[in-house]
This record gives sequence, structure tokens and C-alpha cells, in this order.
Amino acid sequence: MSRPLSIKVCGMRDTGNVQALAALDVRYIGFIFYPNSKRYTENPPPREITGPLKRVGVFVDANIREIIRNIATHDLDVLQIHGQENPKYCFELKQRAHASIWKAFRVDETFDFSQLEAFEDVVDAFLFDAKGAQPGGNGIRFDWSLLDQYQGTTPFLLSGGIEPASVASIRELTHPRLIGVDLNSRFELEPGLKDIQKLQNFIDELYR
Repeated sequence: MSRPLSIKVCGMRDTGNVQALAALDVRYIGFIFYPNSKRYTENPPPREITGPLKRVGVFVDANIREIIRNIATHDLDVLQIHGQENPKYCFELKQRAHASIWKAFRVDETFDFSQLEAFEDVVDAFLFDAKGAQPGGNGIRFDWSLLDQYQGTTPFLLSGGIEPASVASIRELTHPRLIGVDLNSRFELEPGLKDIQKLQNFIDELYR
């Protein structure tokens, strides 16, 4: 791999667990504001706990006013929108939010990458996740060879079923727009509580 990828760890909420994560070589921490998620949180630990980590709020088909309120209340740096939000929604959010916007898409063999063209100018990055029963955190992986179909200019993060054993496959990826990986359920002791040693081992292996 020609350059280290940024690492995002999502679905965090326990203060002690977050403090331990902040000591690792991670760039983004994700807080899920979707009530139907097993990792939902209303009050994530404050900036004083997360330190230099970029704070990502994850929303699913949320009211834009609700998102704006959460930006201010929880000091969010990035908005990850993970539902059926259309380009118009993303444009309005971009105009009103003082935060980066990532649009997540659930990918399988039928996914049409051409639909992303309409989002190119209204989001800062894409997140490609596996298509599953829930909007995210399903712990399953899609066929990463499908990424070759993406010819756009917007950078993206890779998500969905990434586990400690995925390092070798990630290191083989050469897509020029890949900027990071999103880690969640495969690094958990239980929903919302991460195995810090498992994360540390993954980081050491990825960045060696």
C-alpha cells in the first residue's frame, strides 16, 4: 500500500472505551444517532475525552434541523448520512452544516455506481458498506472487486465486515480514491464496546 489509510472506529459510546481508543493511531470516531441501532447513543463523550479524534455523527434519514442541533450539541466534525438521502437533501445539508459530509451506500453485485455522479458536488466523501438488514453494522462484507466500477473523483472509505484477518486484503487494494477504512462490529466485545487490543493489533499490522 503506497500510503497509510485513515482509520475510523464507529459505534462508540462508553467513556472509558473512548478514552482508550483516543490513545491509538485512529483518525475518526463514530457516534451513532440512529435510535434503531444497537450502538445508538444520545450523549456521546465530549471533545475533552475524544481528544484529537475527528468526531463523526452517523444519521439515517434524519431531519436536517435535528442534525444541525446535534452538530452544535456534540461538536461534530463529520456527518455520515446512511439512509436514502438524495442529492437535494445532501445539498441543503452542505449549505447549512459547518461539517464535512459523507454519504454511505450499501453495495452488492447489483449496485449501480453511476448513481454517485449526482452526489459528487454535494458530499465530501462516500462510504461503501455492505448491503444488509440494517443500514450499517451488519458485520458482512461485499465483494471488494466491485470497487473497480467506481470511476468518480470523490474519495471514499471502505466499510462492512472488516475484521483483523482483512489486513492482507486491504493492503492489496490500489483504488486511487480509497482514503480510509471503517471498523465496527468485528472489533467488539459487545455492541458499542470495542476490543482495544484487537484494534491495536489491526493498526500495527496495517501500518507496518
